[in-house]
Amino acid sequence: YIYSTHPNEMYEGEKLEGYNLSNTVVLASIILQEKLNELGIETIVEERSASKYIKEHNLEFKDSYQATREFLKDQLDNDFDLIIDLHRDAVSKERTTTNIDGKNYAKVMFVNNVNYKDNVALAKKLNNIIIDKYPTLSRGIYNKYIDNFNQDLNKNVLLIELGGNYNNIDEVINTIDVLANSIKELLKWTKLN
Repeated sequence: YIYSTHPNEMYEGEKLEGYNLSNTVVLASIILQEKLNELGIETIVEERSASKYIKEHNLEFKDSYQATREFLKDQLDNDFDLIIDLHRDAVSKERTTTNIDGKNYAKVMFVNNVNYKDNVALAKKLNNIIIDKYPTLSRGIYNKYIDNFNQDLNKNVLLIELGGNYNNIDEVINTIDVLANSIKELLKWTKLN
């Protein structure tokens, strides 16, 4: 299950052909869904918008996690193996981009509240899978002590920062290929443990 607490986070570049969406994290979520489905991992993307929920309920941007908390609570009966809150960061292009074999990739970073040990362990495992094959692709794990990012609701919730505002959609797609294959490996590992 993939959702985006901040669905309007944009990437650079021309609008991607074949999709009726701007280059946002929602588009990245849909592309990740397609890749995972191709790998035999049934995936759904939240169709409701946190931004719309905020507006309809007279909330503020700072209340974004309250919106996606409601979405996630609606989905908890589905017992997902993995739940991803997909974001993009807002830092320099140098910090969010790596070149691997002549191709640019948008780096990933995981954000966790350290109080939710299962979520932290899951993020560490996925991070290790990624850096084992692509050492420069991850910016690592950013641990926080405040905000729960809805990780208190389920031990399988990961907050993933996929690139940043200066990455273009092609760099994001390059990373999605790696991320999808890494998630497949992660899910095999979680089934065995």
